[in-house]
Amino acid sequence: MKKKAIHLLLIFIFLQLSFVLMALDPDKQITQYSMQVWNIEGGLPSNSVYALRQTRDGFLWIGTQDGLVRFDGINFKSYTRGTVPQLKSNVIRALYEDGNGTLWIGTSDGGLTRYKEGEFATYPISKYKALNKISAIDEDRWGNLWIASSSAGLTCFRSGKFTTYTTKQGLPHNRVNFIYKDEKGDLWVTTAAGIVNIRKPGVFHVYASQDLLPYFNTACLYEGEGNLWIGTGGKGLFRLENNILTAYGPEAGVPILTINYLYKDRMKNLWIGTDGGGLIRMRKGAPGALPGKDRLACGFVYSIYEDMEGSLWIGTLDEGLHQLRDSKFITYTTREGLAHDYIYCIHAGRAGDLWIGTKQGLNRLKNGKLTTVLTIKEGLLHNSVLCLSEDISGCLRIGTLEGLHTFKDGRLTTLTKKHGLSDNRVRCILEDSRGNTWIGTENGLNRFDNNSGKHTIFTTKQGLLSNFIRFIFEDSCGCLWIGTEDGLNCLKHGVITAYNLVDGTGSNDVRCVYEDNEGVLWFGTGSGLIRVIMKEKDTTRYTYNIQCGLVENYVYSILEDERGYLWLAGRKGISRIRKKDLEDFSAGKIHRLEPDSYDEKDGMKSGWCTAVGCKTRDGKLWFPTARGVAVIDPGHIKKN
Repeated sequence: MKKKAIHLLLIFIFLQLSFVLMALDPDKQITQYSMQVWNIEGGLPSNSVYALRQTRDGFLWIGTQDGLVRFDGINFKSYTRGTVPQLKSNVIRALYEDGNGTLWIGTSDGGLTRYKEGEFATYPISKYKALNKISAIDEDRWGNLWIASSSAGLTCFRSGKFTTYTTKQGLPHNRVNFIYKDEKGDLWVTTAAGIVNIRKPGVFHVYASQDLLPYFNTACLYEGEGNLWIGTGGKGLFRLENNILTAYGPEAGVPILTINYLYKDRMKNLWIGTDGGGLIRMRKGAPGALPGKDRLACGFVYSIYEDMEGSLWIGTLDEGLHQLRDSKFITYTTREGLAHDYIYCIHAGRAGDLWIGTKQGLNRLKNGKLTTVLTIKEGLLHNSVLCLSEDISGCLRIGTLEGLHTFKDGRLTTLTKKHGLSDNRVRCILEDSRGNTWIGTENGLNRFDNNSGKHTIFTTKQGLLSNFIRFIFEDSCGCLWIGTEDGLNCLKHGVITAYNLVDGTGSNDVRCVYEDNEGVLWFGTGSGLIRVIMKEKDTTRYTYNIQCGLVENYVYSILEDERGYLWLAGRKGISRIRKKDLEDFSAGKIHRLEPDSYDEKDGMKSGWCTAVGCKTRDGKLWFPTARGVAVIDPGHIKKN
């Protein structure tokens, strides 16, 4: 028994810590959370979800139009009149777990049911007529249960006895819509004709609608920080502060509709469930969105609930159950302000901003805000920005499908074939340590000596394996590595040599290179990851691919975090693997690699990474994808 008690205590402590520490990041937009939807096709008995509650054992209970459902995160278990005789109705409108661990189930036309340790028991409306059309259930600070009815007033269950309050006992109306318990433990009740504050059983403080609101039907409310937020039937959202009433309409991002549900999460954000306008968030109790922003389009929202792990669950009228969870990756797309979702390149600027080349122009992310800086309208020769580079003076070089631009202090200049460039299709740019600018195109490599102004073109005639240049990289020894469509070249002391990375029938398509602090070169190819240790007399090469345990063979980007992990991006997402594991595998100490993999389930909108990523000074890793820019903070990866 002692071991069991300790085990239960540890579970309780863990759940409490999870409750405190895990939550949706309020700095993300709603569209940047991971979302999953369940409906009839996914196992729910109905697409209409009216009530949600997580019990202390971790199960999520769901009240639907066609029965009660218990969800363990994978499987749904349904309870209906046909399987549980004690349930007198399949229409579940309210759920609440009391302090004793009893789950109370409010039905539309079958009375009140309780569930405890696998047993159901019901108080039917045939005997308790006030328990009809139950709309909400809650518990006061003394442990009394309160049951709201949309037709028969408010009922208190105390010491095994039901006491019903109607207009005869002081309620503004017998239609009770919502019950909310504030931080002090006081109950607030909304009715069709006003709001009631219950400080103890039988003692009501009534806020009459005719004195408070221009519309009688108060649908839901939330009280906190000295404000009373009031959702109405058909007239939108209001805030009462110091007896001053303020309406929040379209200018604050809130439609003038019925507000079905108000919910405060543990980060003190107010979530607003509307009747047809979806889900809206007000950050920390204040409008955090412009019209159409910070909203989830999910139709009619009837219930909202935050679980122990910080996920937000949304029950809708006809679109099933939605889950929003804080994903490992944040993705920036056109919804957040990108000119286009397809990303060709990204560059971490010297000033701390991030430059993003898209299919429809150049974007800049600065202080969390995305702006479109350059398109054809502003002078670009082509909207497709393929590569970016920045010199020591802060001059940005922009490679497009129609030539090269330089951009500084708002001025844009152009370099094309007319000016001597080998080709207008610019694929990569490098500012080397000797004061040269290297420009890789689809038809040769260009070197501009910034000191003398001399221009040189290198092609297959000078030893390149292909004129299609994918990347240019200068290592710590001053060697220039040139990745082409047909293999890898090394330029050293003015001599170009071919470097064979892949033996046998593997792909010789070299996509990227990364040099770590020890001078080891890591190459990403179509045949896997290749580690090259170069010494004066010999060179050692190791290859890692699917057969070794990698997620895939295509490696388009290699980044390293502060914890000794390499991050590999390809066609099937992003994977993370410790460098030491790669070294141990090569030494025969381990027999298989086991990388962590990330894709759409972790917040990416697409797992297809299109080019080389970058690392910003805060340690975050940024990856260009086919649907936006995906970013992760390796130091703050939450475990579920």
